[in-house]
Amino acid sequence: MKYSISELSKTNRKRLGNEINIVLFRIIRFADLERFLGKGAESVFYYAGKDFGRTLEIYDIEELFNFIEKK
Repeated sequence: MKYSISELSKTNRKRLGNEINIVLFRIIRFADLERFLGKGAESVFYYAGKDFGRTLEIYDIEELFNFIEKK
């Protein structure tokens, strides 16, 4: 199932807002994923991130900066 950035950007978090603390991403990144999710878990996260990045349709650094500034 594919989602657009505008769909993923919709939030209804009055108290927390639209952003999340970087700590959550560090926990996910540095956790021993294979220990918790089994062999190959890191590869699954890598390819999921890679596929998600492709859905952004950003093809050069200028488009990346424009995307970041809009968010």
